[in-house]
Amino acid sequence: MSQLRGWRYLVLVLGLAVIAWMVMDFNGRIAQLNRLNIEHDYVEIQHKEVKGTLTALETEQAYALSDAAVEKWAYEEGHMVRPGDNPVIPLAKSPVTPTPMPRPTVIVTEVSFPESWQALILGPKAP
Repeated sequence: MSQLRGWRYLVLVLGLAVIAWMVMDFNGRIAQLNRLNIEHDYVEIQHKEVKGTLTALETEQAYALSDAAVEKWAYEEGHMVRPGDNPVIPLAKSPVTPTPMPRPTVIVTEVSFPESWQALILGPKAP
């Protein structure tokens, strides 16, 4: 009977060890699942950003291949005109530097106090 009791304890201890090992393994797998879910969310955000960039580049490419873009380039950078247009050709600045015109100097004459009152009342003197 005592041998049977020893085997029972051995089986019980081994069973508890297996259960503890299974719980630890389950805990590790749950932690790994959480880490992978976080990484999945991060990669999904990057994927959306790349898709947005791809859409913007495809739109830009479609515009670049359009007639409007070619016409805009021809007018602005290609210096081309359509038939019937009158091209305007800017001329280079002349090499002659214009001479500045001198400003007339103002001559201020001092007038005495009685003369200023006389000019106000009677008007200016005749020359």
